[in-house]
Amino acid sequence: MGWMDYHHCVFSGRTLATAVWFDDLFGDWYDDQATLLLSAISEVTFEEGGGPDTRLRLRASAGLPNASHRLRLIVSDDSDDVPGRQEISTRRSRQSAAVRWVPSALAGFKSDLDVGVRGINPPDLFTRLRIRNSWPILDQSVLRFGQTFRYGSESEGSSISQLDVERAIGESAVARFSNVYDYTWKGNENGFLFSHGVSMSHALKGSRSLSYGFLANGRTRPNFRDESYGPWAAYRSSFLRRWLFYELEPRVTYSRDQDWKAVASLLLRLEIQFGRKKPPKAQEVVPDHPPVQEGDERDGGEG
Repeated sequence: MGWMDYHHCVFSGRTLATAVWFDDLFGDWYDDQATLLLSAISEVTFEEGGGPDTRLRLRASAGLPNASHRLRLIVSDDSDDVPGRQEISTRRSRQSAAVRWVPSALAGFKSDLDVGVRGINPPDLFTRLRIRNSWPILDQSVLRFGQTFRYGSESEGSSISQLDVERAIGESAVARFSNVYDYTWKGNENGFLFSHGVSMSHALKGSRSLSYGFLANGRTRPNFRDESYGPWAAYRSSFLRRWLFYELEPRVTYSRDQDWKAVASLLLRLEIQFGRKKPPKAQEVVPDHPPVQEGDERDGGEG
């Protein structure tokens, strides 16, 4: 691992970017991966002026018996298309199940192709292609690019582009500037959805982390106007068991449809993880880099 790779491991493994972890997990095959990795996430959102909103999300990755090692069975939802859930507007999504083919990397670009079904009423048969890469820039910084193309029998076509800049600050913090552009063929009267976000993530002692940032969402039509913006924060920690986590995510949102009035909300998240990757082989460890502290690598498969 290079110096920048180590700090990316700190960011992905020790902060609350669960979606980044699943993006890495679902996108690549490693010989030391577990056969089955599963995460169950229960979310309850309390919003000012409204009642609680509950949601259950399942994510899983499993090897297919007697199949090529580049074929995986995955269970996810639409939010997994965009790593970093704070950098894209919250939207309702449905669970999907798909077979994923992971070809070899070409010119540094990683890719995967999914064929599956989303929802049951009615079922949306879809295919999805993801491409991503990263490049070191300046000192202690990295540029990350991701592109997702998706076409479904019910949802038709969509495209999500993401461009992030991450900068390691010390050995336990990462600053991030994220840009997301989301386009759908169906119902595109308002053009692209865009999201711009800045955030700071701190790895605390043990399996705890603190992140905070500012997010702005908008539409390209009729005049590239903002639709909502506001600050957010998130605290994540394990408790009772190393594979059990909770998160507190307060935020304040100013939105156009609320006449730019401040609306406070609080999201409570409980996550249970099963399965894990095996530790790296001794000859793969580079002693010149500082070791990851106890609790950095979570039970349940987080790497």
